[in-house]
Amino acid sequence: MNSLSVEEILGLSSLAKQQPRRKKQMKKLLLIALIVSGLAFNGEAEPPDFCRRTAQDVLTSCREAAQSDYSLALAKCDNLADPAAQAQCRQQASADLNDARQTCQEQNDARLAACERLGEAPYDPVIDPSNFVARIDNPYFPLTPGTTFIYEGQTAEGFEHDEFAVTDNTRVILGVTCVEVHDTVTTDGELTEDTLDWFAQDRDGNVWYFGENTQELEDGLITTIEGTWMAGVNGDKPGIVMKAHPAIGDFYRQEFSLANAEDFAER
Repeated sequence: MNSLSVEEILGLSSLAKQQPRRKKQMKKLLLIALIVSGLAFNGEAEPPDFCRRTAQDVLTSCREAAQSDYSLALAKCDNLADPAAQAQCRQQASADLNDARQTCQEQNDARLAACERLGEAPYDPVIDPSNFVARIDNPYFPLTPGTTFIYEGQTAEGFEHDEFAVTDNTRVILGVTCVEVHDTVTTDGELTEDTLDWFAQDRDGNVWYFGENTQELEDGLITTIEGTWMAGVNGDKPGIVMKAHPAIGDFYRQEFSLANAEDFAER
């Protein structure tokens, strides 16, 4: 379809003024001309790419956090009386900043790669508690209370023993009653990770992941709780940990806690 020029549009507007009895008709023609020419509101607006926008926002946040940590490190260096120690401290702070910036970029690259497969839409799953069932009997991820899955093997840190114990405990998250799993990891016999995970299954058989309370330990002391998240808190959202009918080529979010926990499933 051919579009009208601005001059033609203005001509229609002028004609409408000169012939009052045809004013209503000219208004319709003017509106049609604006739409055809792409000048009407939302005529040719590109839909926003929320996935890439999210990646950019998180990248900005990551870089600003790295810069903030660097400034704080320099402040600590300023309070070292030994000039040599102070210089070494500043060098380390600079090296840490460069590492943090690189990590920010690598994470951004991973998010952009995910966007290529996930599409442009915002991630905002609708959670209806009535759409969930009490049991988790997905054949690929069954979670029967009293069952314990054990995984172990040699790692660079030592011999790792992981117990994934399905408990009788439940937790209500976003109105959904979730099964609680106690996941513990020991390395050479020493407890190094202690986590509570929460899962629920929908009526279609998909198993959703609603969050975790995790802590890493060293010499019996907690060193970090990084990775802890819960759906509905601080913008965190659940994801599907196992589909009812997984297929080759599947790619989807398992958890959504930006800059904290962002795992994907790929089949």
